[in-house]
Amino acid sequence: MFNSAVQLTFPCPACGGFLTLRTFRAMGPCPTCGTQLEVSLHVRPIVPQITPSNSDSASGRKFDERRFRPSPQSP
Repeated sequence: MFNSAVQLTFPCPACGGFLTLRTFRAMGPCPTCGTQLEVSLHVRPIVPQITPSNSDSASGRKFDERRFRPSPQSP
């Protein structure tokens, strides 16, 4: 495996154990439970939607101004 600046850490959906990858795509078994996993990270631009401003949080930063946050998960 090559030396990459990318490091992705995420929980296994089957057992909850954490895995760390140094690539954007991978396929193989979870080292903890053996469940076969496929990981693929796709980065794509989105068109921002204008929403009414919310009140500031306790830290003074608005939720919508944060750089990255989890996207809504589909059911």
